[in-house]
Order: sequence, then structure tokens, then C-alpha cells
Amino acid sequence: MMRKSNAYLIWLLRSCGKAVNMPNNGFGGLGPCIAQLMRNRFGNECIVERDVPTDWGQLGTNLDKGQFGLPQTSAVYEFPINQWPNVLEELFLIP
Repeated sequence: MMRKSNAYLIWLLRSCGKAVNMPNNGFGGLGPCIAQLMRNRFGNECIVERDVPTDWGQLGTNLDKGQFGLPQTSAVYEFPINQWPNVLEELFLIP
């Protein structure tokens, strides 16, 4: 099994120039969009943790502002490692 956080997935997309104008939370937010994608693919049980503090939030870095706008807390998903390519393919369909 593989674990990835919502924050990591947001960073991955934004570092590649995707979803840069989407907010993290709320209606139409990137976090809820990723959560729905993961639930659709793997079911509700794929969310193994919620509101986990992110590394950059704990370290007081500025990655939560500016270019990447990363969240301070994040959900963590667990899914079969062989599904990682499919997850990436779906993630990169987000505009």
C-alpha cells in the first residue's frame, strides 16, 4: 500500500503549473476535488487520516503562501501502490 497526503498532491500539481488558480478548500477547491477523486476510485476507506499538520506548516516555511499556496493541514490517503500511475493520470486532468 502507498500513502500520500492531499498536501503532497496539491504541491505536485502546482509545481507542474496545474490548478494554480484553484483555492485549497471550499466549494470548487482543489482539496475537496482530490478527495472526491480518491473516494471515487478507492472508496471512503482510502482516507486514513484527516487534518494532519503538514511539514511546511510545522516548520513555519512560506510554502503555504505565494507560488504554491499549500495547505497547513491535509488528509492522508492509502491505496494500492500499483494504482499510483492511474492516480497521477487522473490528477493531471484537473485544469
